[in-house]
Amino acid sequence: MFDNNYWIVAAGSGKVKNLTLFSLTTCVHCVRARGYLSARKLAFRYLDMDTIPKEDKLAIKNEFKEKFGKPPAYPSLVLNDSTILVGFNKQQWEKEIYF
Repeated sequence: MFDNNYWIVAAGSGKVKNLTLFSLTTCVHCVRARGYLSARKLAFRYLDMDTIPKEDKLAIKNEFKEKFGKPPAYPSLVLNDSTILVGFNKQQWEKEIYF
């Protein structure tokens, strides 16, 4: 899913689920979301959508919309390529990531 060369991989010692984060460099909630995952030493990959070429960004947004029925909002955390969490809500993320 979402195969491209722009992913940044954050290695971690804890891998509870396959975690994929869509974010923006200018989004404070995205920075908090990435910090939350890193602080818990979880392995995840992320893509800062505002750092990639327009054509590739459009292709990724279209693929996201096909998969989830709506365009990405930021941050969006995808769990196991099937469940999406939109926005950073610590309590919701803890519930969904660990259970």
